[in-house]
Amino acid sequence: MILALPWIPLLGALAVLFVRADKIQILKRIVLITCGIDFLIVLLMFFTFQIGNPGFQFIHRFEWIPTLGISYQVGVDGISMTLCLLHALVSFAGAFVSSRVENRLKEYSF
Repeated sequence: MILALPWIPLLGALAVLFVRADKIQILKRIVLITCGIDFLIVLLMFFTFQIGNPGFQFIHRFEWIPTLGISYQVGVDGISMTLCLLHALVSFAGAFVSSRVENRLKEYSF
C-alpha cells in the first residue's frame, strides 16, 4: 500500500500530460480519480494503523545494490501517518475546488 503512494500522483501527472488541453472533463476526471485513489489508500492505512504499537509500521525494504549496502526502505510512524492523512485529504479537497478552474487547466492539474 505505502509503496503506491508516491507513484499514483506521478502516474496521474503523466496521464495529464498525454491528454489534449481542450479535453477539460477528462483532465478533471484524471485529477479526481488520482487524488481519490491516493486518499482511499491513506484512509485504509489510517484505519489499519495500530495506535499502541510504537515505531514504524507498513515497512517495506528493497535491496537495490546489496554489495554496496544500498537499499530502499519506507514506513510510517504515528506523526507521519497523520501527515499522510492530512496531505491526502487536502489534495482530494483541492481536486474538487479545482473543478472551477477553466483557464489553462492542463498546466494547473499537472
